[in-house]
Amino acid sequence: MLKTLSIENFRCFKRFELNPLGRINLLVGANNSGKSSILEAIYLLLNPNPLNGLYEVCIGRNEYSIEEDSRKLDQRPTRQLHIAHLLYNHDLSLGTSLKIATSLTDGTQPQLTLTVLNQDNLQESFDLDGFEPLSETLKLEINSLAYLAKPLDLRLSAQGMLSLEDLRRFPRQVTRDQVTRDQELHQQSKAIQVQLMRTLGLSIGETTDLFDKISLTPEEDLVTKTLQTIEPRLQRIASEGSTRRYPSDSFVRGGLKVRLEGQDQPIPIGSMGEGMWRMLGLALAIVNAKDGVLLVDEIDTGLHFTAMGEMWRMICQTAQDLNVQVFATTHSRDCWQSLAEVVQEGGLEAEQVFVHRIHPDREASVPFDGEELAIATEQDLEVR
Repeated sequence: MLKTLSIENFRCFKRFELNPLGRINLLVGANNSGKSSILEAIYLLLNPNPLNGLYEVCIGRNEYSIEEDSRKLDQRPTRQLHIAHLLYNHDLSLGTSLKIATSLTDGTQPQLTLTVLNQDNLQESFDLDGFEPLSETLKLEINSLAYLAKPLDLRLSAQGMLSLEDLRRFPRQVTRDQVTRDQELHQQSKAIQVQLMRTLGLSIGETTDLFDKISLTPEEDLVTKTLQTIEPRLQRIASEGSTRRYPSDSFVRGGLKVRLEGQDQPIPIGSMGEGMWRMLGLALAIVNAKDGVLLVDEIDTGLHFTAMGEMWRMICQTAQDLNVQVFATTHSRDCWQSLAEVVQEGGLEAEQVFVHRIHPDREASVPFDGEELAIATEQDLEVR
């Protein structure tokens, strides 16, 4: 598990520290205070493929544009990632460096750094056929939780844009002679499984993939029991199979069907309402994060306040049983108070739960442990 988290020059944070951390960590604070950015920082740091993490974080924020590649005018325009938006003050000046670091309970201290360098600092290993030197390069460096055996140098355009085509092509070229070594490093590092669930929830592709991984396992039973807290008549969940086609990145509710007591025909999951879909996503995400980390943005989205207690009971119990560390954000008073009530019931030891209040103008969070949360609830105090 993560014990601490430090961030430098990432999004709205010039410098920031999250400490101490427990098994359940709920981030609260005003809009635009950086709560979602903290989740993204953890995702970038722990993602076993840093290039995938870079892509998903930028695409998730719509930080890209469709541009023509000046080197390939005869081809269709491609997505260009706006790397500047990852950096504090959107500063892509040469020498600017972004750093995300943590200390783990096993004693290791992985870190990730992105540094803007000029083309003279390019590694020779990046000589790809058909590439012309550009004005700058983004160096992606991973330490401890390395996916690659050595740092990567990713070329940017003069405007600080990273071509998605380059992002896809580059790792295959660089790792061609390093595959065995990279696999060894990845195994030695004991890379942490990480699941990210954004405010919109899981896409259809993510939902069906995660369900397929647990189908006919004890984890499927856990997901079913979780949904029964919303709809007691639910008996079983199943995939809709190949007869239904959706875009894999669609966020409409679909891909699965349920059987209800007293109903002859299965019902599409989309007919069950937003609360059912949200609870399904949470249950699938946490059971697939076994021995790892679950990141959830606005965890209470789509849930009535009366369902939040059951949601936290499921999260706390499953996090203990499957050794998952949870980081979530919320704006809701009902959400943190429901968590405090679950701690009071004995759902999790007080020292394993922290609510962190985030201030954009402070270099560290204001933490409240489980006991302090209970006091705040009893005295009707505000921790957000």
